[in-house]
This record gives sequence, structure tokens and C-alpha cells, in this order.
Amino acid sequence: MAAGEGGEGPGIPQRYACRSCHVCLATSDALVETREDVFVFSSLYSADEAAKDMAVRTVSCRGCDQAVGSRSEHSFLLRRDRVAKRVERLEVLVCSLKQQEITDFTPILQEAFPHSNISSRVLVKAELRGFQLAQRPHPDFVVVVHRNEGRTLLTDR
Repeated sequence: MAAGEGGEGPGIPQRYACRSCHVCLATSDALVETREDVFVFSSLYSADEAAKDMAVRTVSCRGCDQAVGSRSEHSFLLRRDRVAKRVERLEVLVCSLKQQEITDFTPILQEAFPHSNISSRVLVKAELRGFQLAQRPHPDFVVVVHRNEGRTLLTDR
């Protein structure tokens, strides 16, 4: 299967996410083959230290710790009943106190996540402390850009 098949446009990789918590486990870029009951990948989206350990044969979701598959020497087998294929773009929300910080940071995100929809929101200072997202639908990824601009206290000691 090509990376863009079934997506919104050419080159948009499909995401394979945990059915329980919707955390992305793998992308179609690493898809080797599709079998009747499993998807076979050459690598996972975010391989943590446990996944790199060859003694650990069970692949668990890093979001909810549910077992989603197993690994062999050179591949990861994710069970179809535990993984959902998502073809939509990654939704990213960038928040900051200043529009200029959002403007400066957005190109970095676009380079890191080229197949994503990036939206922005300017916060007021009261929203920054204890920030909670009440927006519906929830984005996949939220970035809060904040620079602590304090002053240095100079004393004669």
C-alpha cells in the first residue's frame, strides 16, 4: 500500500492508532504488509526503550498500556482488533500570549509535521496558569509557546 492511498492527498501517511486511547502507534511509511488479523510494520511511530529491548515481545500502547501486538526480530505485528487506521491529517493547536511567538513557531511545526493542520490561539495571561483545553473537537497535539521574561534582581552582595 502506498503512503498516500486512501488519504486526503498525495504523500499523506495514514496513522495507525490505538482503538482505546487513539494514540498513534505507527504510520503507513513503515507498513510492510497487511495480513488477515495483523498489520506488519518495520518500525513503530515512537519506539521507546521497552520496544527496543529484544527480550520484550509484547508491544503495548504508550498511552494506555494496553497490549496491541507483538514483535519479531525485524518487525512489529499490531493486531487489527486493537488498532484503527486513521487517514485524516494531524490536528495541531499552537497557543501563546503573543501572536508573534505563534508566527515564529508555526514554520518549525510545519517542517516537523508536514501533513498536519495547524491552528492557533492567542491566550490571555490568566489562561496560561493552569491551562486546560476546552475546545471541541480536541486537537491531536497542543503546543503552548511561552517565554519567561523575568528581570534579574541585582544586589550589592
